[in-house]
Amino acid sequence: PSLIIIGSLGLDVDGRVINEAKAKNVRSLAINQSWDRIVCKGYPVVFPDNLIVWNHQMKEDAKNFLDFNEQKIVVLGAPVWDYLFKKDGLLSKKNFFKKINLNPAKPTVYYPLSSAFWHDELIINLKFIREAIIAKELPKDLQFILRVHPYYWRDEKLRKSLFNELEKLKKFKNIHIDYNRIIGERNAYFLKEDDNYFLKNCYHHSNLCLSVISSSMMESIFCNTPALNFIYGRWKLPGEEIDIKDYKLHHLEHLYSYNLIKHVYSVEDLINNLKHINKHKLTRKDSKKMLEGEI
Repeated sequence: PSLIIIGSLGLDVDGRVINEAKAKNVRSLAINQSWDRIVCKGYPVVFPDNLIVWNHQMKEDAKNFLDFNEQKIVVLGAPVWDYLFKKDGLLSKKNFFKKINLNPAKPTVYYPLSSAFWHDELIINLKFIREAIIAKELPKDLQFILRVHPYYWRDEKLRKSLFNELEKLKKFKNIHIDYNRIIGERNAYFLKEDDNYFLKNCYHHSNLCLSVISSSMMESIFCNTPALNFIYGRWKLPGEEIDIKDYKLHHLEHLYSYNLIKHVYSVEDLINNLKHINKHKLTRKDSKKMLEGEI
């Protein structure tokens, strides 16, 4: 070929592909997939010839942290978020809420459940939300949309643990649960078109989005929905555990610098914020500032 295209600067199999391309004098182009490919995945073992990034901050990071030649970096936006701005699959709030048996007139929290790395804390969160509903500590008209992370279809033990907790929540009329079942382990992280449509409607029509240092906090803001980010609990990775509050990453600190992402530091803090959901507001001017800076 005249050109090979890869999704990272030499991570995993990409490194072997770039190396083989160089041996055959074939040019290589990396189209960056996410923030962390630049700032927290390590120094490339082999460099592609050219790099496409989302924004000017990412270009600076590639230059400063990876010694990538800035003359070979082009800023072209974030294609991963194109679907949010297209009209395909975007229903009216009335029709979307009718489809999921919720009331469009009531305040709604969208909670894309975290992956299994944060499983123990997720179970605690769901338990506290359930108990707060039973004790009538939350507004009686507050609704929830819960979406299972696709990772859970890869781990039967953790899936049973999560689904047991979700069964206790299914009895409440003000909660919709999307189980987001994937087909086959290999496709766990590839969303079907209908999944993207569902996500888009959740972001556009909810009043608040809950996030655990996830890109969902960005996606909701791009749709003018406030984001509440969890800064507590332990993150379990293969071979180690870390406290999220100590998890300082360059790209996250950069995103927080817009002062649009609000944090909660305990389960009690979460419940208190849900009690006062109406205080979370976002103007189009705010979301436009972040949108123009990031994509």
